[in-house]
Amino acid sequence: MHVTAALALASVVLHVVEPSRASPLAPPAVYPATSGSATVAPPPTKADGVDHDPREGLDPFPSTGRYLDYGMGFHSEALLTSGRLCPRLSKENCVLGSGAGVSFGGAVRNQGYSLGAVYEVTFHDSSNIYQRGVLQQLRGEWRVRPRVLLIADSVVGFVGVGAGLAGYGDNWAVGTYGAAAHGMFGGEFDLGVKVALVVTFAYRAVYLRTFTDPSGTDRPAGVAHMLGISLALELHDPL
Repeated sequence: MHVTAALALASVVLHVVEPSRASPLAPPAVYPATSGSATVAPPPTKADGVDHDPREGLDPFPSTGRYLDYGMGFHSEALLTSGRLCPRLSKENCVLGSGAGVSFGGAVRNQGYSLGAVYEVTFHDSSNIYQRGVLQQLRGEWRVRPRVLLIADSVVGFVGVGAGLAGYGDNWAVGTYGAAAHGMFGGEFDLGVKVALVVTFAYRAVYLRTFTDPSGTDRPAGVAHMLGISLALELHDPL
């Protein structure tokens, strides 16, 4: 009896001291994969419950978030009618004709719309009354990009309005000033991750106060109507 008990106790001790072996039913140990000396991180999961967009902060036409748009454009302003500035029956040459120039602007872009400001300067034909007729405009603009105008991932249309101040004169001098307003529509074409080509068509109404031009002709206050066409490059930076 004592010998049998001693043998049983020895068997238990040897079983405890001997290193344990993994059970064939136990799941295999998981070790991080390595590439060279660097550890390869496991793929991201949605354990936090948030679906992260890999384009976040890079998409020039984001569905969410806020962006800063800024850039420059080239403008053409075709005079439709000069109103009382140059009456049809007047024998004097018109002091304000068609012109072209450049603009610089910026805007804060939110989901579906943007709000910004633009400075535009265009050089106009003045029938040699001015050495160089310069029309300057400083205006605010509001653009809306409804879903119905989303043509493709990289092409989106927009409509908008704007209003501000205008000044006209010889070279950079302001001989007369007033208010300006316009309605517009156009399209944005994605050229890269953060760059877009913007084409805009606008109807402009520019009100100018009474003034006397260098030829001595009194010009009554009136509204000049123009068709504006612009081609611009814009950059989009996440805020």
